[in-house]
Amino acid sequence: MTLLQATAVTVRGRLAPVSLELSAGALVALVGPNGAGKSTFLDCVLGLVPFEGTLTLAPTTPLALVPQRLEAPALPVTVNEFLAASRTSRPSWLGTSRAVQPHVTAALDRVGLAALKARPLGTLSGGELRRVLLADALSGPPGVLLLDEPEAGLDAAALSSFHEALTTATRAGHGVLWVSHDVDAVQRLATHVHRLGGSGP
Repeated sequence: MTLLQATAVTVRGRLAPVSLELSAGALVALVGPNGAGKSTFLDCVLGLVPFEGTLTLAPTTPLALVPQRLEAPALPVTVNEFLAASRTSRPSWLGTSRAVQPHVTAALDRVGLAALKARPLGTLSGGELRRVLLADALSGPPGVLLLDEPEAGLDAAALSSFHEALTTATRAGHGVLWVSHDVDAVQRLATHVHRLGGSGP
């Protein structure tokens, strides 16, 4: 099943025409030098920049982003409470329900962060926060995952957990669009590698 179809998607001066197809269970990697437009293409998919060409997302397909750079929101919530919030309408001050907790624990196990579930969200490193966002995305129904160099700054153990999580994602039916400079990982994990040129600023 095709989740995302791009045909000649272009942003003048920033992105040369890109055409690709992302299917359920596939991992498509976007590689290329700085300025090639890799992150710009993700912005097009998210509707953040105007573009020429066509983008088609399968109806009701969830779309999730794990960005390259982000800061934890200044909220007095733990990792556990953050992940539980998207799975229940129960107020956080009532605690996490017994029905939701196994799902939260499983989500953290997928990315190797079970030990951090009691940590305040605002105390996480950038790499840890990206992995929490990936855990959140993976625990939802299969959809399109947009990853903008999420492996940046991860140590060897965290990187191994991240790669295992990507494999889990595709096996579950997610389509993964991964911007990366990690050529070795791309060659091992990607079902298709799409190379962008370097003509942009």
